[in-house]
This record gives sequence, structure tokens and C-alpha cells, in this order.
Amino acid sequence: MTDTSQSDARDALSRVYRAYFNFCTTPDRDCVFALLSALHSLHDRCPPETREFLFSRSEFVSLKALRNYFQHEAEVRHRLKVVPANKYPIITDLFILCLVDRAVVDAAIDAIPEKRRAVERTQAEQCFKWYGPCVNINPAILNLIAALTLHVMESGLEPDEPAYAKMVQQIEWEKAHGHEHFVTGDIACHAANVDAVFAEILAKDE
Repeated sequence: MTDTSQSDARDALSRVYRAYFNFCTTPDRDCVFALLSALHSLHDRCPPETREFLFSRSEFVSLKALRNYFQHEAEVRHRLKVVPANKYPIITDLFILCLVDRAVVDAAIDAIPEKRRAVERTQAEQCFKWYGPCVNINPAILNLIAALTLHVMESGLEPDEPAYAKMVQQIEWEKAHGHEHFVTGDIACHAANVDAVFAEILAKDE
């Protein structure tokens, strides 16, 4: 890569980590679209080995389909909710729930070109968490960022970005204390209760 290309890739990585930091710390109606757009921009500017890495991850492929749908077909802010998990009677390994209307996720998958649709539908079914009227996409977001961080740490493209440094610090802490870098995103609750809680969240006009 040329120096300019490396600089572009580092800038794109910085945007991803800033968007992810905002998503985790001060989530609002625009934070998810900002993060998905930053990931899309990274794909356009990263070196081939990182592009290959991204497409090897089901999370990236599935989030890309959702981003494309939000970009071209649907208004994102009225079709998802980002809420603290501890506000509701559920037990999970996530701090935040990022809930998207199930019909929107299905529509995003249906918009994938037919030759890739079956494979990418399976990927989305595996990396998203599906509950009644909605889909929790945060497990895919968190696991993709964790995997991306591990990749970047070995790639020589580490950006000079405080939000990235915080993520590396978290990864190193997890390594030192024997913790997993990835989450299951599972909910410990009766399925009917989860469906009811998530339906209530989506119904709120916030």
C-alpha cells in the first residue's frame, strides 16, 4: 500500500472506532447508521487483506445488508431502538440492546441479490438474535468490532485514535484476566417474556 492508502485506511478505522465508542457510551437515534456507514467506508478504503477479513465475518456481511437497506430503502431512526439492557427484566452478557423491527431485517435480506441471498440469510440468522417482533443486532456489532480489533492489532494499520486505544485496552484486559472477547448475546428469560418486553420497547415513541 502507498502511504496515502495507509493513511486513508487508518482514517477509516478511526471513524469506525469513534462511531462504536459513541454507540456504546452515548447512543442516540443516529448512532447505528453512523456505525454501519463507517464500516461501509472502511470496506472501501482498507487493504485487500482487511477486505478479505471483513467478508470472512458473517457479522460484517449481515450488517452490510442492513446498511444497504437503510441507505436505499428505509429510514433507520424510526425502525430501531438502542436501549440499556439493565432497564428490562432480562439477563444477558450485553450492556446495550440494539433492536431492529424484524420485518425490516427480513426486507434487508430479501434485497440481497438472489445469487448470494440464501448464504447471507443463513449468516444473518446465525449472528443476529431473533425475538418475536424484532432482531437484536448488537451481538453482531460487538463481535465484529472485537474481531476487527484483533485483526488490526496484527496488521500494522493501527490508527492513532483514542477510541481505538480504549478498545485495545479492553482486549488486553480480557486477555490478562482470561475473559472471552466475544459474546453470545443470549437472553436468560422465558421466550414469551422476551418477546413481550421487546414488543413493548419497539412500541414506545421515544
